[in-house]
Amino acid sequence: MQKQSRSPIRQLIRGMFPIALLLVASTADARLGKEVVPVKQLIDLTINADSSHYSGFVVIDLSVNKATDRFALQAEEMELGLVELTNITGLIETEIEMGKHGLLSILAGERLSPGNYRLRIEFENDFNTNAVGLYRVIENENGYLFTQFEEDDAREAFPCFDEPEFKIPFQMTLRVPTAHYVIANTPIESETETESWKAIKFAETRPLPTYLLAIATGKLETVDIPGMSIPGRVVTVQGKSDLTSLAIKMTPPILAALENYFGSPYPYKKLDLIAVPEFWAGAMENAGAITFRETALAVDEASASVSTRRRMASIIAHELAHMWFGDLVTMVWWDDLWLNEAFASWMGDKIVDQVYPEFNMPITVVHSSQRVMSSDTRKSTSPIRQETADEENLLQNIGIIYSKGQAVLQMFENWLGEKSFQNGVKQYLKDHEWGNAVADDLWNALTNASGRDVNGSLSTFVLQPGVPLVTVEPGPGGEVTITQKRFSNYGTDFPEAKLWKIPITLKYSVDNEIKTYSLLLTEESSTFRLPGESRPDWVLPNAEMNGYYRWLVPADQMKLMAESAATLLTSAERVGFLSNMSGLLNADLITGGDYLSVISRFSKDEHPDVARGVIGALSRIHTVFVNDSNQDAFAELVRASLRPTMDRIGLEPTESEDEAIALLRPSLIGFIADEGKETEVLDYAKEKAAAYLDDKSAVDPALIGTMLTLSAFDGDQKMYNEYKSRAEQAETPVERSRFLYTLGNFRDRAIVDQALEYALSDHLRPQELGTIPRSVASHSPEMNSFIFDWITKNYDRIVAKIPPPSRSYLAFYASGCDEDLLKKGLDFFTQPEHSSPGMESRLARVKESTEDCLSLREREEESVAEFLKAYGGTK
Repeated sequence: MQKQSRSPIRQLIRGMFPIALLLVASTADARLGKEVVPVKQLIDLTINADSSHYSGFVVIDLSVNKATDRFALQAEEMELGLVELTNITGLIETEIEMGKHGLLSILAGERLSPGNYRLRIEFENDFNTNAVGLYRVIENENGYLFTQFEEDDAREAFPCFDEPEFKIPFQMTLRVPTAHYVIANTPIESETETESWKAIKFAETRPLPTYLLAIATGKLETVDIPGMSIPGRVVTVQGKSDLTSLAIKMTPPILAALENYFGSPYPYKKLDLIAVPEFWAGAMENAGAITFRETALAVDEASASVSTRRRMASIIAHELAHMWFGDLVTMVWWDDLWLNEAFASWMGDKIVDQVYPEFNMPITVVHSSQRVMSSDTRKSTSPIRQETADEENLLQNIGIIYSKGQAVLQMFENWLGEKSFQNGVKQYLKDHEWGNAVADDLWNALTNASGRDVNGSLSTFVLQPGVPLVTVEPGPGGEVTITQKRFSNYGTDFPEAKLWKIPITLKYSVDNEIKTYSLLLTEESSTFRLPGESRPDWVLPNAEMNGYYRWLVPADQMKLMAESAATLLTSAERVGFLSNMSGLLNADLITGGDYLSVISRFSKDEHPDVARGVIGALSRIHTVFVNDSNQDAFAELVRASLRPTMDRIGLEPTESEDEAIALLRPSLIGFIADEGKETEVLDYAKEKAAAYLDDKSAVDPALIGTMLTLSAFDGDQKMYNEYKSRAEQAETPVERSRFLYTLGNFRDRAIVDQALEYALSDHLRPQELGTIPRSVASHSPEMNSFIFDWITKNYDRIVAKIPPPSRSYLAFYASGCDEDLLKKGLDFFTQPEHSSPGMESRLARVKESTEDCLSLREREEESVAEFLKAYGGTK
């Protein structure tokens, strides 16, 4: 998540005696000093969701720790009025300076001695309309106000010390029209009402950083959540409170499980889950007032698919875990964001697996960790913990933080043992509750709880980038040699050798008896003897795929495991095996033909999660190698690989089928119909889509999106008009999302042009704008390039609409396996007028991924072509 480039405040500042005003530009980005720090802040806002403008004032109690004549806070893009600094002796004459990123410096007319002071600032501002800061949304002609302050947008709503280390109590008073409902982080303390306005004073918060404050107001509806240790509600905009039943059912058991794990009650006085119709993030962990993208929370329970339910459970659990990780204990600075996000991801999925085991979250974690390894092998990667002082790039490595961080924590939990890890976590929270922490604090707590050197081990994964390659060489008499080095894709050289301290669990077989052996690899190479005196038949270096590393064993053992995977390996190990083979292909350690042979063997596996892995592997082959000359042969391979699974599970779900099958079927149908050119399945999809238009209950919820998408492939103008109308009249956010995505799947070029113009219209919210172009780009490499050209032609219109954190992600539209497209992307986005914070790192990732793809195609095109000869070869 990246923020847009900001410029110094230039609007008029109104001065009032005895304040002298000075407007200057700050020349350097800097964190706020500690000479003067906030102790408590009052925020008083007069806000009307039906207006575009608001006013207010803040009163900040200050502690001067060291004599100084100046200090700074932040106030961005607002019109300041009275700025008044006082202490027990009275008013102190001041001047102010305005600088970059909203830096507001207070220059005192006299030296401020250590002691207590009070700062009052009055201001006016316009509501933001790009889903950051305090922003306004129109829904069905009603105005609403919501907030999104992470990472540094509270300063756009009111003056404050907008850094996470300044964790203080806040008290809000919000003055709103009497017809509007209003929510903040705490329960209401008092309410006074006049003829048309009411003033709501909320209880003082426990210490919080500014990025966790929240406001929501307008004609909101609330539904109580019973069965929790504290009062709770689901909150929606008007007319959508009937979409809350699933969230109401899921939240209490998830919260109870978290309270049980942490051994402490939920830290706040109430819990509101707020469904926001315009929200660029998935959800935001505001203390006591969590905001969600509407599609993630406001769901029709009767038509919710398994994937929708699992997604909701996962997001709710992630955000509730934040109430401890991030809210109760907060990082000092953004370089330790992983203490929030990696832990919330790990803890959330762990709790979902406990409460809803049918969702099989461990497999989801395997998929996630294997995916992130692909980007973590490149030079453009970054450590989980990356020091940054630039406020414009605070969240640049968010994918590494979430997915790699989660995988690494799971690996170390497995090494330390669940109980020791839990005890360390509980001690960490107890030692730092209501305060801030850094990485060392967590490592020390885990070390003390487990008696192992967690600092020395975990830090090698958190502080340095990249993925280890663990190579296992079995020898005679049970002797095994394990070596490690940094894994790299073919052609990539890393000048600096890195070593990790890697918790490893080997799974192996001796005389058909499967055993495990655990160790901590701390050196470049280690030789030891497994129990017994026989050479193992095979060794899997990553039992249950709990480790964050690539692995390699001798070819004969790799072949043996592949041939007998269904009987030798668990489903998680088989999924990880496939992904590991993909990594080895990138590194030129196996051939494309070898990879396809493994895919072919695994396609016979009856486990749904393995079938999903096969689809992912085939999709990768399609991206890199398939073109007009071999697409028919590839389609035959797809049918040969996936049709047996399709026949086994059927096109229609059954009442008693496993959840994993329900999750597999949509992607299986979609892939075999599209890439496999299976006309029978395409015809089936068209029939089901037509039936759905007549009767929404005619299609299983899990299949609706797939049926609509496939039906659009050769859809005509009449169908496009119907689907567009359905999107605009959708009764639920999920239904709207399905139809919008489908609009991008028509293949007729004239309809594509209409859909893209529609994407830029006011009918779509900012976070929805990318839905249609992403769909169009997925059609083919040619359409991917077409969409990039469309973006460059409409760049100004696009960036004017999308949330600022999304702008740097436009660089990914230059991704692919196309050298010309890469060149166009680099030329366009390196121009200053087209750049934005985070763009440089995104472009580096695009460049490397494209070069890796082109290199792989050049090396293995012949090998893949040879394999495809069995399926019709090339034209």
